[in-house]
Amino acid sequence: MHKPYIILVCPQLAENIGAVARSMSNFGLENLRIVSPRDGWPPSNKAYELSAKGNYLLDKAKIYNNLNCAIADLNFIIAATARPRYMVKKIGHPKEIIEYCSQKFDKDVKIGILFGRENNGLTNEELGLADVISVIPTSEQNPSLNLAHAVSIFAYEFFSQGDVKIDENHEICNKEEFSSLFNLLITSLEYKYYFKEKNIKNTMIQNIRNMFIRAELSSQEIRTLIGIIKNLNK
Repeated sequence: MHKPYIILVCPQLAENIGAVARSMSNFGLENLRIVSPRDGWPPSNKAYELSAKGNYLLDKAKIYNNLNCAIADLNFIIAATARPRYMVKKIGHPKEIIEYCSQKFDKDVKIGILFGRENNGLTNEELGLADVISVIPTSEQNPSLNLAHAVSIFAYEFFSQGDVKIDENHEICNKEEFSSLFNLLITSLEYKYYFKEKNIKNTMIQNIRNMFIRAELSSQEIRTLIGIIKNLNK
């Protein structure tokens, strides 16, 4: 069974963080990462009260100042969002996305799931860092789930997969390696004045990022592409 890293981006309420820890412990998840919690860290007693037997996850949670650092060592990122947005990425329900991960990646592949702020979720820039986007189907009358409830759905789906036999291992680079390639490419394109239309530069960069994300490059492929770009720059 994969044990994904749960990553809370700028959570606002200590109670929700505690409830997330409880849900994770219910389904055997062990890695909680938190990016810039609004009220700082360590959390208030309310978090521990809600965490029940998951309080040890709060004690060992890792805290980051920015999202890029929080995902640097991870290989595959799922972004959980309440509504589909226009992104050139694979979008699916949690069960569909998690079945894909279980069938394609072995246990050594580090999978992270991003959960956004309680009031307005993840920004488009944060969604852009993900490999896939997952939308939990809910009623149109009240589509927004509590943070811990959303985590529970993903945790349960991973837990219910158990050990799935895959035909062959699919190696995939981590996000730090991907950033090294992507930043070199964008810097090189800027040097060659590729982005002539400044008003659409950000959109072009996001489209390029999505193309490379969909390729699910291995570490060796990353090194090869970096070598190619460096030679072209000469």
